[in-house]
Amino acid sequence: MKLLFALFAALILATAAAAHDFSSGDLKISHPYLPQPSASALSAAGYFGLINDGPQDERLIGIETAAAASATLHQSRVDDAGVASMTMIDMLDIPAGATVMLEPGDIHVMFVGLTNPLTEGERVPVTLIFDHAGRVEVEFVVVAPNGHRHGSAPSSAAGSADTTGIPGD
Repeated sequence: MKLLFALFAALILATAAAAHDFSSGDLKISHPYLPQPSASALSAAGYFGLINDGPQDERLIGIETAAAASATLHQSRVDDAGVASMTMIDMLDIPAGATVMLEPGDIHVMFVGLTNPLTEGERVPVTLIFDHAGRVEVEFVVVAPNGHRHGSAPSSAAGSADTTGIPGD
């Protein structure tokens, strides 16, 4: 019986440790992660899900971290000719009741001017700044270079699609 209890307790603790979500009021930040860049890389991209369970629209208006000289929102696009581009965006709307995904090939956080090499398993402290929720402290987990994600969700380029399948640990 003690062994069963110990296994159950270990399972609960492991699940809690693996849960990599942050929240502030009705806003949930789900699984912030960034694929490990090469040791000499000067930049890296970060991804996460934003869930607004509240009755009021929210907006991501800033990002701060000591891990890079700057951290800003960007959107990747491929035009009709197949040419890829990336554009900085000033803010990201998170409508009431919606889920917005920041994911490869679409909206993401660019960490430019990395202050140190990032290694798999490392947790990078980041402050997300929202219009209403204010400053929310999160940690981006550095994952394998190819980046792993559990689940899949359609992208929300305009920031207004209601999606499911938040990436998880």
